[in-house]
Amino acid sequence: MSDDKPKKATKSRMPLIIASVLALQVAISYALVTRVLFRIESDAPPADELTLDKEAMGNVYLVPELVVNPTGSSSTRFIKVGFGFEVSSSEALEEIEARRPQVMDSLIRILTSKGLEDLDTTQEKDLLRAEIIESVNERMIAGEVTNVYLTDFVIQ
Repeated sequence: MSDDKPKKATKSRMPLIIASVLALQVAISYALVTRVLFRIESDAPPADELTLDKEAMGNVYLVPELVVNPTGSSSTRFIKVGFGFEVSSSEALEEIEARRPQVMDSLIRILTSKGLEDLDTTQEKDLLRAEIIESVNERMIAGEVTNVYLTDFVIQ
């Protein structure tokens, strides 16, 4: 009989030990999350200190998304791309809006001349941007396109 009592005492304390260990793990996890992870985020400047330099961004003309078949795809693949053209002045913005059909034609011509392998890397996308800027600026009189932003880019 004396052998049963130590086993019963150990068995009755087991849930208390498990609960204590779990509580300790929860406390340590909470401390790590709040002090380590949130400290990383708190190193960023507060939102009220983040200001956009409105002079740095020019006028932007958004081009609706285009869906085209790349060269060599036998019409089984497509590219969906949206653009934003940053222009040098408000006059250039008005001009690019007026020349929308010419701009869209240039974009379609350039995009359909590219194969999927021509659009894989960041460098190739930068070359695409440069080619688009050059093509659109050939048609501009009142100003120029200074930058091209890809607002959407999907290859399917």
